[in-house]
Amino acid sequence: MRVSMMAFWQEGPEAISLNDVCKRAGVSRPSLYREFGGEDGLLAASLQKYFEVAFVPIFKTLESDEPFQVTLENFTAEMTGDRVEKAIPEGCLLVKMRSAVSQIGPETAKAINTVHAWKLNAYANWIDRCKKNGTLMSDTDTELLAAYIDAQMNLTMMRDARGDDRDMSRKILRLALLNLV
Repeated sequence: MRVSMMAFWQEGPEAISLNDVCKRAGVSRPSLYREFGGEDGLLAASLQKYFEVAFVPIFKTLESDEPFQVTLENFTAEMTGDRVEKAIPEGCLLVKMRSAVSQIGPETAKAINTVHAWKLNAYANWIDRCKKNGTLMSDTDTELLAAYIDAQMNLTMMRDARGDDRDMSRKILRLALLNLV
């Protein structure tokens, strides 16, 4: 599972074939079909693994009781941190899969929607908590703020996947999120 997740994350789901995954994982195509039902099932399972490995640890940052600005700074630092040090690919597998949505099957589309909804909910819970504790003074609708933060993070991950300068991406993200505080 980790092999397929890393392959799809590193190169994008449209660039990796089932045969490539089988070769890298050292498994036969029939055994992959038995386990996942085909490419759609494998992509969905890879996204679930990615969610567990990449999203859950980073999004725990949003559960902090720190003020909004401090948590935002910590979260953006996690999202834009050194990938080489962590031995992980550039960009975001979810963003890559959402970009290739016309090339994926219904099981993967459902997984994408589930993970995306989870992300938006995590942002919304954090925003509501910060509004209640007074560290985010905003009349803007929570759903809109969550979607805005998600969009900015996605743009940062797309820049990251393209190999754009990480420091510049971090500065652009901070500038985009400054108006929230």
